[in-house]
Amino acid sequence: MNRFLEYTQALALDSFLQVLTFEERLQTSQYRAGRTDEVPARVQELQTWVEQNGWRVPIFKYDEERHLLWLDEQREWQPVRKHPLYKVKDKASEGSQLGM
Repeated sequence: MNRFLEYTQALALDSFLQVLTFEERLQTSQYRAGRTDEVPARVQELQTWVEQNGWRVPIFKYDEERHLLWLDEQREWQPVRKHPLYKVKDKASEGSQLGM
């Protein structure tokens, strides 16, 4: 696989989960650019979850106010906060877990 494309699914998943730190996202971008050979463990865990669960990255876009939107199964644009995986770690007490 092209190194530039590696871990894009993990970064997309984190758009919903919001569990990665700025530094983890930056280090992953540096890896993809060929500036380091290390990828944070949490990013690797997200990528493994994506591969094991067959999660597919939805189509994203930004609206006029720069809010991130995703295209749902009915082909309607939804705010990220409405995705079932949005901040799922924060909702763990409610019984919703990523399963990692």
